[in-house]
Amino acid sequence: MSSRGDLITPFRETEALLESNSDLDYDEMLIQHPLPGSNSVPGSLRFLALYEENHQAKINEIFRNSQSLAGIPEQPHTTQAGVE
Repeated sequence: MSSRGDLITPFRETEALLESNSDLDYDEMLIQHPLPGSNSVPGSLRFLALYEENHQAKINEIFRNSQSLAGIPEQPHTTQAGVE
């Protein structure tokens, strides 16, 4: 099973990649995809972030539902920034 650090590492690597190439115009770079269509690099990153948030919300809902079925008290929802 992955640790939280394992999940954060790709984000840090992407951040470093973008910063090390800050002279490039990412708004002009387009990524073609059959479902979301054509997006700039920042638009694609926003799409991926929203997709990931939705995915995590579904996982959390499943986890909460399984805990309530097992009679385990619900824990506060946490985000990368802290408790929500």
